[in-house]
Amino acid sequence: MREYSLESLKEIGAGKKVLVVACEAGASQMLASMLAQFNWSNVRYILDGPAVMIFEKKLRPIFFETLTEELVQSCDLVLTGTSLVPDLERRAIKMARQLGIKVCSVVDHWVNYRQRFTPVGGGRAEAIFPDEIWVNDEQAVDVAIREGLPEEHLRKVDNYYLASLKAKTWPTQDGRIVYICEPVFDDVKLLTGNGNAWGYNEFELVSDFFRSLEHLDGVFNKAILRLHPNESQEKYNHLLAQYSGSVSVEVSSVEIRSIEEECSKAQVIVGVESMALVIGLYFGKKIFSCLPANIKKKCQLPHKEIQHIHSVSQISDHLKEQDRNSDEARSIGR
Repeated sequence: MREYSLESLKEIGAGKKVLVVACEAGASQMLASMLAQFNWSNVRYILDGPAVMIFEKKLRPIFFETLTEELVQSCDLVLTGTSLVPDLERRAIKMARQLGIKVCSVVDHWVNYRQRFTPVGGGRAEAIFPDEIWVNDEQAVDVAIREGLPEEHLRKVDNYYLASLKAKTWPTQDGRIVYICEPVFDDVKLLTGNGNAWGYNEFELVSDFFRSLEHLDGVFNKAILRLHPNESQEKYNHLLAQYSGSVSVEVSSVEIRSIEEECSKAQVIVGVESMALVIGLYFGKKIFSCLPANIKKKCQLPHKEIQHIHSVSQISDHLKEQDRNSDEARSIGR
């Protein structure tokens, strides 16, 4: 398995005309953090969705362009993110391959690898792979191979975004629980034709979160419902209106505070398989993946530090058990 050092990555685009294409937040964070360390002098950008804010913050000012064959043909290298549903990067990969332009794509996560290279709703035979697929670590390599990605296309690179978190910190606020929202229904409907094909949707999960808060008074005093960058501020208002617990609830988004600050301030973070759970691990937080017990889908994140539960109400018992274990360990150490 070939591994690229920072110097190797710099050489790949040095002196070349580079086109960067990105949409979703995770890969955009990784790409922008990587590019911030290069001195590439001839880079053009096609950005959409959360990528716009991320690249503007890290590499401003940036001029955005539109994906055309003429633009791709004028470049020596195309560097893309990857997305589960948005089609921008898929179109750029296909166009670059057809035109004979080298294209490399970053996969920032540990789930749904093959779907990132197939048409939305398409079958296994329809995958269009870039010349190189850049993944984070050995665990990601294993996942990619299991999902049928061609091993000869895989390259391991460091995640310069996650590495940058070591220099960031905000003080933990005790009693603060953050729920990471992940839009499911609309995306799964596009992928499979049935928004409930995974056995759950985001509204059911958030509803359980609010119900559970009513049983967690005294454990937490502040709950943050953290919206995905693709979700509107009002998306869960109807569920919030039904909530009658005493734990204070705030709806947060990227416009209010960064995901890094959100995770750093939290005592506990709960979600399904969002990158935010991994960010939380970097800040040393207690992390829970919560999915209903009666469904086949499981959290695919390979990180052993993530605890798996079926209801947010179970977090209280987990915290009490951890406190007991810590007390016993301190007692033994005396």
